[in-house]
Amino acid sequence: VKTTTTAGNINNFAKCLSATGVELYVLNTCPHCAKQKEMFGSAVQYLKIIECSKNYELCVQKEIEAVPTWILPNGEKLIGVQDFELLSRKTGCKLNQ
Repeated sequence: VKTTTTAGNINNFAKCLSATGVELYVLNTCPHCAKQKEMFGSAVQYLKIIECSKNYELCVQKEIEAVPTWILPNGEKLIGVQDFELLSRKTGCKLNQ
């Protein structure tokens, strides 16, 4: 049975990503970053998002070479727009909680 992804599910998914230490590095001028954030809708507020123009030193320290970049708790970097399925698989956060 395939369940639909509701706003509540996305909220829980985004909260889980943050709770597990997942970080999303972006630039406000980046169209791909905007697309990634739009995928989360209002749940974007629950993500740990680091804006590199305001946190330049941190982004250099984390060796962010392209945005959007997701950094997982194990240090793995996912560069580019990621779908929910991959983020779920990589983090253990479930979409339909």
